[in-house]
Amino acid sequence: MTAMPLNQPIVPLLPDAQPGPGAPVCAPALSHLRVAGLACRAARRRELFTACALLQVERTRHAGAYATALVQGLPEALGTRPVFLAPGEAERSFDEAWLLRAMAAHQAGDRASFDFLIRSRITVHAHRSIGYLIAGLADATIREGSSFAP
Repeated sequence: MTAMPLNQPIVPLLPDAQPGPGAPVCAPALSHLRVAGLACRAARRRELFTACALLQVERTRHAGAYATALVQGLPEALGTRPVFLAPGEAERSFDEAWLLRAMAAHQAGDRASFDFLIRSRITVHAHRSIGYLIAGLADATIREGSSFAP
């Protein structure tokens, strides 16, 4: 039996999860998610509700704070650990592509697609919290001067 590197996805990447040639890449939001993913591997786990509450108490509105809260809460909401690749990788995992599509749907005002993406993977009790964190990350990324497309 051979060991698999930790930064490699277990499930093969979907063809549409790869950025196409010349396609804009959501570098800022994806970078925030990947860096938060690395930091949260060693950090203690935090409940989804607590992660959202800390954003409200601290009144932190930058993309890094939303990304950290999202990465901390996703394992509870998904029921499994999400896959985040190393910063700078050209490929995207299914989880990264899913999050970028949800952020793009929020940015475009496509509520039906946004709700579908949330409900298709997230446990019922976490819909609102994960939706808040994804929308917050998308809005913070825009406020910081970056637009994106999945």
